Amino acid sequence: RRPPRSTLMRSSAASDVYKRQALKGHAGQSTRTVPTLTSAALMNFNRVDQMLQKMLRHHEHEQAVMQAECASVQKTLEHKHARVQGLEKVLERWRTKQNYEK
Repeated sequence: RRPPRSTLMRSSAASDVYKRQALKGHAGQSTRTVPTLTSAALMNFNRVDQMLQKMLRHHEHEQAVMQAECASVQKTLEHKHARVQGLEKVLERWRTKQNYEK
């Protein structure tokens, strides 16, 4: 049975019934049904795609922020390391001077 010609949308319920009937084999045997993409399913795919893209942009932004924070912490550590090395040299000179005065 065909859907009425007045049906304009391919994803209408009548069209879906027609597509399912077309997939049935002879003598009422049903073959494997192929899922049909309705407009509602396509809208859901579109929403999921938009949500995943938004999540990806958020993740990329978070990653950029974390990389900037890492670079800042690394510069701070390098500065403190240089300061410690300078203090170690001062301490070594002081110890050398103490040993010389003994």
